[in-house]
Amino acid sequence: MTPIKSYVTDDLNTVIRCSSCNRTKKMNVSSFINAQSVIKFEANCVCGNSFNAILERRKQYRKSTNLPGTYEIYSKANKNCNGLLTIEDLSRTGMKLKIVNTKDISVGDILRVQFCLRVQFCLNDAIKSLLNKMVIVKHKRHQCVGTEFAPTETVCKTLSFYLLN
Repeated sequence: MTPIKSYVTDDLNTVIRCSSCNRTKKMNVSSFINAQSVIKFEANCVCGNSFNAILERRKQYRKSTNLPGTYEIYSKANKNCNGLLTIEDLSRTGMKLKIVNTKDISVGDILRVQFCLRVQFCLNDAIKSLLNKMVIVKHKRHQCVGTEFAPTETVCKTLSFYLLN
């Protein structure tokens, strides 16, 4: 069974939603929010259902994706620093990238990432929007590169719509 994610608010509260009856319960999580590891626990609902829950401490919702794209290292003089990538997740503040060859990428580098969003509308019409975003590399571990959007980037309507669906 997939654990239910619950997001922590600024006042260290969270709302847990039962996976069976959709009832909600507000909880104060200040006593264990400073734990270094992932916070997993078993939640029990008044309907009798028990389920696994995870506290998500991120400020922004992250949508799991599998979007192909390309990148170019914008902050290096060598224009041959480019390649293919997969966007594994996406939020209003950044994205997690999977890049096979990360040897030329360093924390602090600025990348120009180009990718297509396939946006589905209610009328079953679909459009593909080509996006170019400048991101700053925040951390790198093996093929996983965590980035945040550069301060000059704005969240466009297409990206906002994609994250909501």
